[in-house]
Amino acid sequence: GQTVQASLKLQAVDAQLLVANKALDDGRLEDAIDAYGAAIEIDPSRDDVREKLEELKQSIAAFAQNLVAAEAALADDRYPDALRAAKELLRLKPDNQRAAEIHAEAKAKVESIESFFAEARECLDRKDYDEAISRLETALEISPADDSVKALLQQAKAERSAIDEKLMLVRRLLAENKSEQALAGAEEVLADIPGH
Repeated sequence: GQTVQASLKLQAVDAQLLVANKALDDGRLEDAIDAYGAAIEIDPSRDDVREKLEELKQSIAAFAQNLVAAEAALADDRYPDALRAAKELLRLKPDNQRAAEIHAEAKAKVESIESFFAEARECLDRKDYDEAISRLETALEISPADDSVKALLQQAKAERSAIDEKLMLVRRLLAENKSEQALAGAEEVLADIPGH
């Protein structure tokens, strides 16, 4: 009697564990919790099942935290942070629609910013400051919180400003009839301007 009953209890727990594991594999965390809970009801002495249930509840809490973090990062235009959080969300729940949406949106924004940033770098290499500034300002419109874009924009504006200062010096030298100095200054400016 008791051996048969113990065997049936063990089979029932094993069946619930199979259901729980399949649910986990499918990313259905709530169903896995229900199955683990059912296994514990059948055999309350199974500490291993309690531990798995606790781990799963912690995973769900982590998912909720990451979802909040991903949403906040997306709202604050912190796309790299949103992308990292979305990747973790998808690791925990591969079929979660909102996580997939956040991932897709953040990935597209990150790729767009990276593209504008790379183009701006190329423009700076060519000393095409106005075009570099334009591309970086566009990147900042997409992600106003991006410090690397801000830093490169500041650099581009500083380099552009240095050319403007040299041009003002050339104009002043011309106004003072210092043509040789003005010519030397103008040649220096032309070396810094694309296409000359």
